[in-house]
Amino acid sequence: NFKLASGQLLDDAVGVMVPVKKAGVTDENCFVIIEHFPSFQRQNESIGEFATEKVLDFGLQIATTISRLHRIGLMHGGVALSNLHFPDANRVVLGMIAFDKSLTGVVETKDLSLDEWTYLAPEVPDRGISSASDFYALGVVLYELLLKRKPIFAESIIDLNKQKITTRLNDADNRLDNLRPLFDQLLHPDPAIRVDNADQFHQLLRHCGYEIKLPE
Repeated sequence: NFKLASGQLLDDAVGVMVPVKKAGVTDENCFVIIEHFPSFQRQNESIGEFATEKVLDFGLQIATTISRLHRIGLMHGGVALSNLHFPDANRVVLGMIAFDKSLTGVVETKDLSLDEWTYLAPEVPDRGISSASDFYALGVVLYELLLKRKPIFAESIIDLNKQKITTRLNDADNRLDNLRPLFDQLLHPDPAIRVDNADQFHQLLRHCGYEIKLPE
């Protein structure tokens, strides 16, 4: 899949993902070389507050980008707030940290931090990444951008995983009032029910009362 997809990865039009300058396959490895991408591992506290419509616009841009990857047989596997760069108030760039998961579909969980576990859909440790798990991670990111906190908090990985399956959003913040159907779908514990493509995401935005223009 990667060999077939690498030519399309070289197209700068893969949505808002950081441009790939070279991609290929050797006898033993697959590789991508990307443009310089700032490391934003500690950016979370410094990100400004965006209006709800702008957060949803960013979400649709990212949803469209990962759906394009899915169509060429690749998952992203690294959608997270620390893997986003905001060059200005109107643009978002999706990085490729952890993109190596896409080449195997398997996530090595033993070395992941509690923060990294937050972005993993409940099924990922057993089934690997998928289009649905990429959209679960997008749901966590959008929740963070809106409310400055993650949708689920726990002090251990075991408790975190239990909450992913059993907890439904019950947030009093009025910024979520119209968006509960969106987050209920993005963060649903069952991947068969969860949003898994940009068209579904866009339809849900409209259902919630937001007319966000699709990226070109």
